[in-house]
Amino acid sequence: MAESSRERNVRVNLSIRLIPTVSAVMAGLLCLGVALAGFMPMPLKAELDLAKTVVVGKIGDISKEKEEYEGKMVWGRATVAVTEPLKGTTAKEITMAVMMSLDRNLARNMQSPPRVYRQGDEGIWIVMPDGKPLHGYGLLGKNRLNEVKTALAELEKRIWSDEVGGLTVWAAADTKDLDGERIAGMVMFAVKNVSTKPIYLPHSFYTGVVSAIARDSSGKEFALRGMGDDLGTKPPPLDSQHALQPEETRYLHPDGADMGFFIIPEDLAPGKYAVSVTLNNPVADGVLNERQPVKLWTGKVTAPVFSIEIPEKPATPRPAAK
Repeated sequence: MAESSRERNVRVNLSIRLIPTVSAVMAGLLCLGVALAGFMPMPLKAELDLAKTVVVGKIGDISKEKEEYEGKMVWGRATVAVTEPLKGTTAKEITMAVMMSLDRNLARNMQSPPRVYRQGDEGIWIVMPDGKPLHGYGLLGKNRLNEVKTALAELEKRIWSDEVGGLTVWAAADTKDLDGERIAGMVMFAVKNVSTKPIYLPHSFYTGVVSAIARDSSGKEFALRGMGDDLGTKPPPLDSQHALQPEETRYLHPDGADMGFFIIPEDLAPGKYAVSVTLNNPVADGVLNERQPVKLWTGKVTAPVFSIEIPEKPATPRPAAK
């Protein structure tokens, strides 16, 4: 059957160091500890989507702004000379808040210590809306420039769903990427507020609120798992997250927002699968953390279907006969 204009093909090579379960993903990352300098960052493409500014440049000046923990943590303001703007600015220089120094013993007690930057640091700067470099990846090497440019171009061309109640959604396959090392096939799911008013979303870790289904050529369905699926026995979603502001994008999955992913099982048989991700909420009444009543978004919206292809695993060579 021919693919619709909304379908896209993504070839996902799951033979590269796949992690079979959610618990294995978490255990592996926790074992790596502070070396990751960021707990469970999203795929690079998702982080680029949420970034305010992306440039290639070099820190020409850095000055101290404040100290914390009796001087064991020092924040500064870095001025980056821009050699190539990629997103959000055409300025010749930008400034951002950065960590200048961090006591080693203090860092050991932090689940995800920030990276330290110095004058002369050079590469691809991904600056988030809070005015700080992207935490999970830090400064990217210029050897990844083509990868970043390709991802930004693909984000510009992506096709969103039709609008439902002020929301539009998009999904795509990618691989989990930590400091350039791809370790797990996964699916991203983005939700965007295209209305003129804030929209309150239900917590996405409840069963049925966010679901990802892969269908093979015979129509058989396989549910893709995400972190937090074990919370599905909780009652209907009566509490909300903070509001999604007009034109704001958030990445959703079963563990909350803006972290984690759906995992493509490593035991999925070779072949082509159509993948659909849906946000569905029938419950209108909710509350904020302060127990303030609020009307949640209600409805059902599905991202444009895309495909993944699981390649045949290479045959294990037989030992030569003696």
